[in-house]
Amino acid sequence: MKSITLPDSLQTARLRLRGPLPADIAEFHAAFVESLPALRPWFVWAHFTPTLETSAAFVTESHRGFQENRQVDWFLFLKETETLIGVISIHGAGFAQIDWLHTTQLLTYWLRTGYTGQGYMTEAVAAVVEFAFAVPAIKRLEIHCNVANARSAAVAKRLGFVYRETIPDGPTFDDVYVKERRAVASNAQ
Repeated sequence: MKSITLPDSLQTARLRLRGPLPADIAEFHAAFVESLPALRPWFVWAHFTPTLETSAAFVTESHRGFQENRQVDWFLFLKETETLIGVISIHGAGFAQIDWLHTTQLLTYWLRTGYTGQGYMTEAVAAVVEFAFAVPAIKRLEIHCNVANARSAAVAKRLGFVYRETIPDGPTFDDVYVKERRAVASNAQ
Protein backbone atom coordinates (compact mmCIF):
# COMPACT_ATOMS: atom_id res chain seq x y z
CA MET A 1 0.00 0.00 0.00
CA LYS A 2 1.39 3.34 -1.04
CA SER A 3 0.95 6.11 1.49
CA ILE A 4 1.52 9.82 1.62
CA THR A 5 3.46 11.91 4.06
CA LEU A 6 1.15 13.58 6.54
CA PRO A 7 1.96 17.17 7.43
CA ASP A 8 2.95 17.82 11.03
CA SER A 9 -0.11 20.00 11.44
CA LEU A 10 -2.91 21.83 9.68
CA GLN A 11 -3.57 25.44 10.64
CA THR A 12 -6.80 27.40 10.52
CA ALA A 13 -7.60 30.87 11.80
CA ARG A 14 -8.26 29.62 15.34
CA LEU A 15 -7.11 26.01 15.40
CA ARG A 16 -4.07 23.81 15.05
CA LEU A 17 -4.80 20.24 14.00
CA ARG A 18 -2.05 17.70 14.61
CA GLY A 19 -1.54 14.03 15.12
CA PRO A 20 -1.78 12.64 18.66
CA LEU A 21 1.28 12.59 20.90
CA PRO A 22 1.86 10.56 24.08
CA ALA A 23 1.88 13.86 26.01
CA ASP A 24 -1.81 14.32 25.04
CA ILE A 25 -3.09 11.32 27.01
CA ALA A 26 -4.30 13.14 30.15
CA GLU A 27 -5.94 15.99 28.25
CA PHE A 28 -7.55 13.63 25.72
CA HIS A 29 -8.92 11.52 28.56
CA ALA A 30 -10.34 14.58 30.34
CA ALA A 31 -11.94 15.92 27.13
CA PHE A 32 -13.41 12.55 26.24
CA VAL A 33 -14.84 11.78 29.68
CA GLU A 34 -16.22 15.31 30.02
CA SER A 35 -17.94 14.98 26.62
CA LEU A 36 -19.41 11.49 27.04
CA PRO A 37 -22.97 12.63 27.91
CA ALA A 38 -23.11 14.68 24.70
CA LEU A 39 -21.48 11.95 22.57
CA ARG A 40 -23.52 8.95 23.76
CA PRO A 41 -26.62 9.64 21.65
CA TRP A 42 -24.50 9.58 18.47
CA PHE A 43 -21.64 7.11 18.94
CA VAL A 44 -21.76 3.50 20.11
CA TRP A 45 -18.13 3.72 21.32
CA ALA A 46 -19.14 6.52 23.70
CA HIS A 47 -21.33 4.15 25.72
CA PHE A 48 -18.24 2.82 27.47
CA THR A 49 -16.57 5.03 30.04
CA PRO A 50 -12.84 4.90 29.38
CA THR A 51 -10.20 4.48 32.02
CA LEU A 52 -6.99 6.47 31.83
CA GLU A 53 -5.38 3.25 30.58
CA THR A 54 -7.85 2.79 27.70
CA SER A 55 -7.43 6.45 26.72
CA ALA A 56 -3.65 5.96 26.81
CA ALA A 57 -3.98 2.91 24.56
CA PHE A 58 -6.10 4.90 22.08
CA VAL A 59 -3.71 7.85 21.99
CA THR A 60 -0.66 5.57 21.72
CA GLU A 61 -2.18 3.58 18.84
CA SER A 62 -3.40 6.77 17.12
CA HIS A 63 0.09 8.26 17.43
CA ARG A 64 1.68 5.13 15.99
CA GLY A 65 -0.92 4.94 13.20
CA PHE A 66 -0.39 8.60 12.35
CA GLN A 67 3.38 8.12 12.20
CA GLU A 68 2.89 5.12 9.90
CA ASN A 69 0.33 6.96 7.71
CA ARG A 70 -2.33 4.31 8.29
CA GLN A 71 -4.56 6.02 10.83
CA VAL A 72 -5.40 9.70 10.58
CA ASP A 73 -6.75 11.15 13.80
CA TRP A 74 -6.19 14.90 14.03
CA PHE A 75 -6.43 16.38 17.52
CA LEU A 76 -7.91 19.89 17.48
CA PHE A 77 -6.24 22.52 19.64
CA LEU A 78 -7.16 26.15 20.18
CA LYS A 79 -4.19 28.17 18.96
CA GLU A 80 -4.38 30.69 21.80
CA THR A 81 -4.49 28.25 24.71
CA GLU A 82 -3.40 24.87 23.25
CA THR A 83 -6.59 23.38 24.75
CA LEU A 84 -7.59 20.07 23.14
CA ILE A 85 -11.16 20.58 21.95
CA GLY A 86 -11.90 17.62 19.71
CA VAL A 87 -10.90 14.99 17.19
CA ILE A 88 -11.46 14.63 13.45
CA SER A 89 -10.50 11.44 11.65
CA ILE A 90 -10.17 10.17 8.10
CA HIS A 91 -11.11 6.51 7.74
CA GLY A 92 -11.23 3.99 4.96
CA ALA A 93 -14.47 2.24 4.09
CA GLY A 94 -16.33 0.84 7.09
CA PHE A 95 -14.18 2.82 9.56
CA ALA A 96 -11.13 0.78 8.54
CA GLN A 97 -7.57 2.03 8.49
CA ILE A 98 -6.99 4.38 5.62
CA ASP A 99 -5.86 3.05 2.26
CA TRP A 100 -4.46 6.01 0.33
CA LEU A 101 -5.31 4.33 -2.98
CA HIS A 102 -9.07 4.30 -2.36
CA THR A 103 -11.05 7.10 -3.95
CA THR A 104 -13.59 7.44 -1.12
CA GLN A 105 -12.75 8.20 2.51
CA LEU A 106 -14.95 8.76 5.56
CA LEU A 107 -14.72 11.72 7.97
CA THR A 108 -15.77 11.44 11.61
CA TYR A 109 -15.53 14.08 14.30
CA TRP A 110 -16.51 15.20 17.77
CA LEU A 111 -16.06 18.32 19.88
CA ARG A 112 -15.41 18.70 23.56
CA THR A 113 -18.34 19.85 25.69
CA GLY A 114 -18.30 23.62 25.99
CA TYR A 115 -16.82 24.22 22.53
CA THR A 116 -19.79 23.37 20.32
CA GLY A 117 -21.82 25.97 18.48
CA GLN A 118 -18.81 28.25 17.86
CA GLY A 119 -17.85 27.13 14.35
CA TYR A 120 -14.75 25.19 15.41
CA MET A 121 -15.77 21.92 13.76
CA THR A 122 -16.76 23.61 10.51
CA GLU A 123 -13.33 25.29 10.48
CA ALA A 124 -11.53 22.00 11.20
CA VAL A 125 -13.50 19.93 8.68
CA ALA A 126 -12.85 22.58 5.99
CA ALA A 127 -9.09 22.23 6.59
CA VAL A 128 -9.24 18.43 6.48
CA VAL A 129 -11.33 18.49 3.28
CA GLU A 130 -8.74 20.75 1.65
CA PHE A 131 -5.96 18.40 2.77
CA ALA A 132 -7.82 15.26 1.63
CA PHE A 133 -8.65 16.62 -1.80
CA ALA A 134 -4.96 17.42 -2.33
CA VAL A 135 -4.29 13.65 -2.11
CA PRO A 136 -4.40 12.48 -5.74
CA ALA A 137 -6.42 9.29 -5.20
CA ILE A 138 -9.15 10.81 -3.01
CA LYS A 139 -12.11 11.83 -5.14
CA ARG A 140 -14.95 11.67 -2.61
CA LEU A 141 -15.44 12.25 1.11
CA GLU A 142 -18.38 11.02 3.16
CA ILE A 143 -19.78 12.08 6.51
CA HIS A 144 -22.18 9.64 8.18
CA CYS A 145 -24.25 11.05 11.04
CA ASN A 146 -27.26 9.88 12.97
CA VAL A 147 -30.47 11.15 11.37
CA ALA A 148 -31.25 13.09 14.57
CA ASN A 149 -27.81 14.71 14.83
CA ALA A 150 -28.70 18.08 13.31
CA ARG A 151 -25.45 19.75 14.41
CA SER A 152 -23.26 17.22 12.62
CA ALA A 153 -25.43 17.41 9.52
CA ALA A 154 -25.20 21.23 9.62
CA VAL A 155 -21.38 21.03 9.48
CA ALA A 156 -21.60 18.82 6.39
CA LYS A 157 -24.14 21.09 4.69
CA ARG A 158 -22.20 24.31 5.46
CA LEU A 159 -19.17 22.82 3.71
CA GLY A 160 -21.03 21.76 0.58
CA PHE A 161 -21.58 18.10 1.37
CA VAL A 162 -24.80 16.86 -0.23
CA TYR A 163 -27.25 14.41 1.32
CA ARG A 164 -26.93 11.07 -0.52
CA GLU A 165 -28.94 8.48 1.40
CA THR A 166 -30.08 7.15 4.76
CA ILE A 167 -28.65 3.79 5.83
CA PRO A 168 -29.24 1.51 8.82
CA ASP A 169 -26.59 1.67 11.53
CA GLY A 170 -27.48 -0.98 14.08
CA PRO A 171 -30.67 0.07 15.87
CA THR A 172 -30.56 3.61 14.39
CA PHE A 173 -30.14 5.18 10.97
CA ASP A 174 -27.40 7.39 9.58
CA ASP A 175 -27.70 10.04 6.92
CA VAL A 176 -24.82 10.00 4.45
CA TYR A 177 -23.46 13.30 3.14
CA VAL A 178 -21.02 13.31 0.23
CA LYS A 179 -18.63 15.84 -1.23
CA GLU A 180 -16.82 15.12 -4.47
CA ARG A 181 -13.64 16.75 -5.65
CA ARG A 182 -14.43 19.20 -8.39
CA ALA A 183 -12.80 18.53 -11.69
CA VAL A 184 -10.30 21.19 -12.66
CA ALA A 185 -11.25 22.78 -15.95
CA SER A 186 -8.61 22.39 -18.62
CA ASN A 187 -7.35 25.51 -20.36
CA ALA A 188 -6.07 23.47 -23.29
CA GLN A 189 -7.47 24.51 -26.65
